[in-house]
Amino acid sequence: EYVEKDLVHIQGGTFKMGGEEYDGEKPIHEEEVSDFYISRFQVTNRLYERFDPNHRVERCGYSDSDDQPVIYVNWYEAVIFSRWLGCRLPTEAEWEYAARGGPESKGYEYSGSNTVDEVGWYWNKETAGGGSR
Repeated sequence: EYVEKDLVHIQGGTFKMGGEEYDGEKPIHEEEVSDFYISRFQVTNRLYERFDPNHRVERCGYSDSDDQPVIYVNWYEAVIFSRWLGCRLPTEAEWEYAARGGPESKGYEYSGSNTVDEVGWYWNKETAGGGSR
């Protein structure tokens, strides 16, 4: 049921991967990805705990609601969870391609904007209480 309603098709293509500010992705280089599917939403505590009910004890103040994104899941757990759903994790190139807008990319720095406050959900310790999304 999750796979059918929450995955979206991304048409493959080529893009410039990486950025000069990220040491692990220097130099910027061209990547090509084939068509793939990716979730339109982050995995929630509610969904992950259908797979692993014991994960509830890992919750903390950062993600303590059923509808918040699951945290404290390592890569191996994410792989097993994805297989449980009948899916797979996206490759790094697929994730970055999708985050940049796929074939509809307009060259934004972030997914859909050059301003992180317009599209980001984050916690900023300098503006705690008012600057997070």
